[in-house]
Amino acid sequence: MSIDVPTAAVTREPREQAFELLREIVQQNYDDGRRSYGASVKPELLRRTGGGFSETAFGFRGFRAFMESAAEAGYVSVHKAPVGPDFEATPPGKDPLPIRDAAGGATVRVRPDLWRAFLLTDPGWAAAYDRDENRAFQYARQAFPLEPADVKEKRERVRQEASRHVPITPISIEEQVRWMEDFAARESDPAGRSALEQAVRSSRPNQAFFRALRAYPSVRARWEAGRRAAVYDHIRRWAAENSLEIEIAARDDRQSDAASENPPEHDGDRLANVRATLHRAIDRMSEADLLRIAVPVEYLIDR
Repeated sequence: MSIDVPTAAVTREPREQAFELLREIVQQNYDDGRRSYGASVKPELLRRTGGGFSETAFGFRGFRAFMESAAEAGYVSVHKAPVGPDFEATPPGKDPLPIRDAAGGATVRVRPDLWRAFLLTDPGWAAAYDRDENRAFQYARQAFPLEPADVKEKRERVRQEASRHVPITPISIEEQVRWMEDFAARESDPAGRSALEQAVRSSRPNQAFFRALRAYPSVRARWEAGRRAAVYDHIRRWAAENSLEIEIAARDDRQSDAASENPPEHDGDRLANVRATLHRAIDRMSEADLLRIAVPVEYLIDR
């Protein structure tokens, strides 16, 4: 098995050599689109040094202390990992790459409470993050006639305990439309690109864009992955600006509320969408496939 030869100068002090080797690993991972978690970087340091790397030999109590010292010296930047207790490194001054799941490359889903707060569109409502309870929530800006007690309680709590609650400025519709315009311009499917470009030029681009996506499932999947990544990065920057260390990703993205990430469909729209999807599928079927379709007799009788 070959061992990579580090480019770090062997004449440097051992600690500096280790820092330089760390920098090379992190930069290479970043250029290749891979994230540098502490749990994966240390084994790579051991591999590239033939087992010679030891943070304790450099006077550090643990690998995280070694990484943080390298960050202070300007070799890397260190960030809290978006999922779990780990941490990750990036080249100096660089933001972490959008997180990907292990299953199929889709971006990890954002926690539903954060998702709803940052995509809030009703101007009569505001959003905040509760430091004590580690959750984002929405509250009415002004009192409603006959409003429930919990609605009033949230509003009053934000006013009375300002230090406990971090204000959340939702992502504006204008910003989201810019995401749509950028996505449409980059879309590789000619038909999908044309439909989306027409949608964003309409008088109600947000609604038109999502309606257009219904006809192109693969395009919609790409949009949703990109949108999740954009929202995730927006929340990560907000958390950094407010010195918050929070877990942004849903604990189990497979069971997160997917409906919260898309505009709700009315029953009629949903049924029409199902019918259109079935018609497109039937048009592509062979005669043998068509003969295997089970259709209730009542639909074959003219009324």
